[in-house]
Amino acid sequence: MLSVNTPVFYTTILIIFVIFSIKELTNPKKITKFAKWSSCFQEGIGLWKDSSENDGFWNHTAKISSSCKILLDLSIEKLNESKIHVFPISNNSESVHLTIGASEDIEAEWKLKKKSPQTLFFGAFPSSKQVFSQKIGKVFPVTIGMNSDVINIPTNYRNETRNLTITDFKPVMQLNLIYFLKEVLKHEFYTSIWFNSIFEELPNMIYRNGKVDRNGITVCQMNLKINENDETTAKKLVINVINDRRYAVIVDQFDTFLNIFLINFDSIKCRNELGID
Repeated sequence: MLSVNTPVFYTTILIIFVIFSIKELTNPKKITKFAKWSSCFQEGIGLWKDSSENDGFWNHTAKISSSCKILLDLSIEKLNESKIHVFPISNNSESVHLTIGASEDIEAEWKLKKKSPQTLFFGAFPSSKQVFSQKIGKVFPVTIGMNSDVINIPTNYRNETRNLTITDFKPVMQLNLIYFLKEVLKHEFYTSIWFNSIFEELPNMIYRNGKVDRNGITVCQMNLKINENDETTAKKLVINVINDRRYAVIVDQFDTFLNIFLINFDSIKCRNELGID
C-alpha cells in the first residue's frame, strides 16, 4: 500500500499555493476592452453630462463615441445611415433579429439578410410592409409600447384636390414589449433589435435588473433611432447606460435624428456570439 509522508505532502502543497499566490499578486490585472472603453467615454462626457444644452452635448458625445469605439476592437459594420451591426462570428448559430417601428426603407434589413441568411427576421410595423414579409421575414401589424391596448396613431395623406396634406388618425393594436418578445415571437435571446421609434419607458426596461432582465430576456445589440423631439430622453438613456456598465454605446447624428447603438458586454452568451474577448 502506498504511504504518504504527511508533513512533506502538506509542505509541498503549501509551497505550491504560495508560488501561485505570489504570481497572481505580482502580475497586473488584465484590463478588459470594455473597461478601457468605459473609462474613455466617461472621461469624455464628464463635463457635458450635466449640461442643459442638448445640441452641445450630442455634438460632443458623437465625437467622443467615434474616438472611444476603437478600444472595443470589434468589427462594426455600417449598413445604412442609421443602422450599424456586429455580425455573429459563427454562421452556424441561429440568430434572431427584430425591427420595431416603420422605416422609409428596409435597405439595412436586406443587407443583414444577405450576409446572415440563417437569421430569423421579424418586424413590428403598424402598417404591414409587404416587401419585408415577401423577401425578409414575418411582419406583425402592431405597434410596441409599455402597455397592450388599442391606440390611435397619426397618418398623413395627400389631398390633391385641395393641394394639402391631411393628418388623420387610425386605431392600431399596441402590444407590451415583454409580451411581444416572449409570448408572440416566443424567443428570449435576440441577437439584435432595431427601434425605429422609442417610447418613454423603454430606457428603464433595458437597464440592469429592469423588466427585460427580470423576464429572462437577453438582447445582444440594439439600434435606437431617436428624433430631435426625444433628445432629453435620449440623453438620460445614454448617461444611465454608461453608469449601468452593461452596454457599450456608440452615438451618431444623421439629419434630424440621433442614432444610438448598444452592445451587450455583460452577457456571456452575447460575448461568445459576437466574438467579444
